[in-house]
Amino acid sequence: MQMLSRHAARPMTFHKVGSAQVSHDEIWLLRLVDAVRSRNNSNIEALIGFRISPRERWRMRMLAIAFIDALSGQACSRIGAPIAANEGEEP
Repeated sequence: MQMLSRHAARPMTFHKVGSAQVSHDEIWLLRLVDAVRSRNNSNIEALIGFRISPRERWRMRMLAIAFIDALSGQACSRIGAPIAANEGEEP
């Protein structure tokens, strides 16, 4: 979360776990998780471009892919390679 806040194009808001409120930034993060899981490159690029400063977009993309793949139990060997448009396709 600290990297997100440091490299965001504007200040980001995250609520405490269990809060009844949901911020736009939390919704953005969930959309990014969904885009990475579905291997939707255009959505990944758009979401990162919308919130992350240009200088840090590549790094954020790689971090998001590695982190979400690790949480999903998928191999991270794809890092650095283009993401396939569909889950069944090879990069």
